[in-house]
Amino acid sequence: MRRLALGLLIGCLSALFLTTLPLKGWSIFFLLLGLSGFAYSLIQTRLQSFLIIFSTALIGFGYSAFSAHHLLDQRIPSSWEGQDIEVVGQVIDLPAFDGRSTRFVLDVYTAKPVNTKLPTHQLGRIKLTGYQTKTLAVQAGEVWQLRIRAKRPTGFINQHGFDYERWLATERISATGYVRDSHFNQRLDTASIFNIDAIRARIKEALAHTLPDSSVLGLLQGLAIADQEHINTEQWELLRNTGTIHLLAISGLHIAMVAWLGFVPVWLIGWLYPSLWERIPAQVLAGVLGAVFATGYSLLAGFNIPTQRTLIMILVVVWLLTRRTRLPWSRILATALSAVLLFDPLAPLTTGFWLSFGAVTLLVLLAQREAQPSRWLWLRLQIGIALCMIPLTAGFFGMVSWVSPLANLIAVPLVTVLVVPLLLVGLLLYPLGWSIGVYLWLMAEIAVQYLMQLLEYLSALPWAAQFLSAAPWYWLAGAGVGVLLLIMPRGMVGRGLGLILIIPLFSYQPPRPDWGEFRLSVLDVGQGSAQVIQTQHHILVVDTGARLDEFDLGKLVVVPWLQAQGVQHLDKLLITHADNDHSGGAEAVLAVYPKAVLQTNALELFPHHPAESCYMGANWVWEGVRFEVLSPEPDDTATGNNDLSCVLKVSNAHHSVLLAADAEGLAEQRMLRRWGKGLGSEVLVVGHHGSKSSSSAEFLQAVQPKLALISSGYRNRYQHPHAEVLKRLEERGIVYFNTAGGGELRVSVPNGAVPLVVWEERERQRVWWRRD
Repeated sequence: MRRLALGLLIGCLSALFLTTLPLKGWSIFFLLLGLSGFAYSLIQTRLQSFLIIFSTALIGFGYSAFSAHHLLDQRIPSSWEGQDIEVVGQVIDLPAFDGRSTRFVLDVYTAKPVNTKLPTHQLGRIKLTGYQTKTLAVQAGEVWQLRIRAKRPTGFINQHGFDYERWLATERISATGYVRDSHFNQRLDTASIFNIDAIRARIKEALAHTLPDSSVLGLLQGLAIADQEHINTEQWELLRNTGTIHLLAISGLHIAMVAWLGFVPVWLIGWLYPSLWERIPAQVLAGVLGAVFATGYSLLAGFNIPTQRTLIMILVVVWLLTRRTRLPWSRILATALSAVLLFDPLAPLTTGFWLSFGAVTLLVLLAQREAQPSRWLWLRLQIGIALCMIPLTAGFFGMVSWVSPLANLIAVPLVTVLVVPLLLVGLLLYPLGWSIGVYLWLMAEIAVQYLMQLLEYLSALPWAAQFLSAAPWYWLAGAGVGVLLLIMPRGMVGRGLGLILIIPLFSYQPPRPDWGEFRLSVLDVGQGSAQVIQTQHHILVVDTGARLDEFDLGKLVVVPWLQAQGVQHLDKLLITHADNDHSGGAEAVLAVYPKAVLQTNALELFPHHPAESCYMGANWVWEGVRFEVLSPEPDDTATGNNDLSCVLKVSNAHHSVLLAADAEGLAEQRMLRRWGKGLGSEVLVVGHHGSKSSSSAEFLQAVQPKLALISSGYRNRYQHPHAEVLKRLEERGIVYFNTAGGGELRVSVPNGAVPLVVWEERERQRVWWRRD
């Protein structure tokens, strides 16, 4: 079984990180070849181990590639993007309401474009937003017909940060879009009383009705039914910084705990009636009851794909533990791994897969090191696993929580042994009208409130969390080997080498430009703007993207990017003007880097933060790199913010870059009069996202760029960049790049007469699930 699991994992990984999938026919061929080879290995004793690993690797490769093809086949065709589509499907999971819109997932039964000339296609799941809050009252489990517009799954692609496109792939989302205003939109069928999502919705409403003003309502709903809609940003940050984020959502630990509760009634019955187990093996009945409990709790979690994987893993472990024969833990884990991969070959794309199996494996290895059980075993295991998980958490989250061992030492038993049972028993009693169910929920609320107060105290400690630079994969792999060496038995030769292998995780710093050089990164923030300029010892951020309620691109994109680059101190934040798509994320950046110098003319946005003005003549030099503000002047006037944008020129002895912000025709004419040929720059960050009101022919003639960088959102409603602007660029032989198609755009500007090259992050991260 261990060889089978290893082969399957190697095969799945080999397929899942390909840039392009093999043809579907080849996927089937590899799958059949692997099955034939595995059958042959069962009767062949010579090289049997190699044959098993090789054949199961072929099975994993073919199976994963075929599953990936099935996912891509269900994606919306490019010809359907921007077109009205009529769909019929069922609302799955729990819709989220924010007062202005409804977000939900529709499992599509049928789909057809209104334009009948387009080819037919079968869609999978679609993630939709409806802005018709009065007429579109969708509920979980209902069947609806809707008129929508959708596009292929798309996310921000930067060097660092959350990979939304990969997450959509693992959730089997084939398109994202919005509901159109139409009389076609109708509810076709209500949810069945047995529909699990409808049941979860009623539980969510009951908790909200019972605890309407609770500050931890979202956390309790997350633990009870895996609904995280009401967990706010501050709570997520608190859980992340204390390493307890895994506890406040239904996880493998909770499902395992509920499965263990199935053993308790069996033990009680056996204690009361010992003769009963003479006929029925107690461990078998306990295993069955534990499996039933775990399955029920998984259904409450919505039985989504991550929960299904967790349940399979636990059911396999329960089944093996109830057998009469004693099996080593390595075989139990290998069986669970094989079952998970066969159920979901895309599982290795998820963070939870690696954290779950990594944590369990480390827990087993650490427990086996303990020769004699002791009262301090739990404490040693908790500290040990927190330290051993550093390479995984550093690789996936870019941070280490030093208070995690203490926080989990308290939070794990409190949540799993007290809070979750109180919630579940309360769920069973609440429909009966018994007030004790409400009291149990109130007790759970109090327990979570006290826990959050403790976590707030721990998170406030100056050394609570450390953000790490994004180390290369080989340093992460080396740190993983170092952890394995450290947990080897005492006295093993080379064990001390493990500490040396871990050190680079904390000391690594990405390379910085040399003196006189600088690096420009145009971050992918959709229909907005955010750039970072790095010199040898300084960092400048120009604009921060938009903020829409909790969706703050300063927090989601800019800050994680800076932290992954090892930026401990931000020198300057320049906000070009007050428009939200440029300034919305500024507060989030300043909250993390409060000592940064703020330079802007939009002083009304920052009443509590001192700021320098951003007018023509504001110049400075960092390590041989000159920064010049070219516009506006203090007495310039305009009807809108765009023509008062701060326009910045960055140059060294050989090259220059012009960042035009949202400058439009009026500002361009003023700069032409004031600077003329002084605008000349090899690289132009195109003004106003490529709007036709910017980048006039006269302005381009004065700047004479060789490269143009455009920051715009994929299929944005403004249709930026405009065709006229692209035509002007093409007529002058200017090569242009767009974040909508290339993700983050990066230019390293040397201090020498060397042609400049633009690196597109989407191309660098090319994998099969990426949108073209």
